[in-house]
Amino acid sequence: MGATFVIGGDGVFAKVLPAYRGGGVFGDAWIHCLLCDSISHNRHDVENRYCGACHLFHDIVEEGRRLVVYGAAHECSEWAPARGLCALCGGEV
Repeated sequence: MGATFVIGGDGVFAKVLPAYRGGGVFGDAWIHCLLCDSISHNRHDVENRYCGACHLFHDIVEEGRRLVVYGAAHECSEWAPARGLCALCGGEV
């Protein structure tokens, strides 16, 4: 098993590590993908919380991590960002 993305929970809801960081205002907004370490200043990437290098939407990744915690099956190769680790469970691809 690879990295653990769960940082807490009460048995009903799992709190998972975020897949991105973002900041800035107006024309200086940015998003930093914590999966592949890339940074984008593209307005659409920021608005949609998307990583062009990983080809993943971060909101979907975070929800997928919650589902995996509760036993949902997934195919690691479908969730492989640029670094080659599964974005949901952290397993090697």
